[in-house]
Amino acid sequence: AVGSVVLIQSDLSGFRYMHCPLCNSRWNALRAKCTSCGDSGGIRIQQVDGASAPGLPPVFSGAHAESCEACRTYRKLYRHDKQQYADPVADDLATLGLDIAVGEAGYERGGANPFLLHS
Repeated sequence: AVGSVVLIQSDLSGFRYMHCPLCNSRWNALRAKCTSCGDSGGIRIQQVDGASAPGLPPVFSGAHAESCEACRTYRKLYRHDKQQYADPVADDLATLGLDIAVGEAGYERGGANPFLLHS
C-alpha cells in the first residue's frame, strides 16, 4: 500500500482504508496498529505544520505521516474530514515535502509509489 485514507462517509466514518497504487483496490486496516509490522505501541502521527512552513498547498492540511517506533517506517495517512477529495496515490506525489521531513527524522517509507521514480 502506498498510503491510507480515513473516511467520513456515514456508515464508514472513521474507518481507515489502505490503497494499492497498482490496482487501485482498498482494504480496511485497524487504525491502532502499524501497517508494516503490526505493532500497536509506538504509532506516532507526524505532519508538516503550516505555521513553520507558510505557503504550503492545501493538500498538506489533510496529509499526515503515520510512523512506527518499532520498525522505523511510515506511511502517509489522509483524512477526508480535512481534505474531502484526497487520493493516496496522486496526493502522495503532491506531499513530497512530508516525505523529506519524516525521512530526516530517521524513518523509511513503508510503501512505494510506482509513479515516483527515484534512483
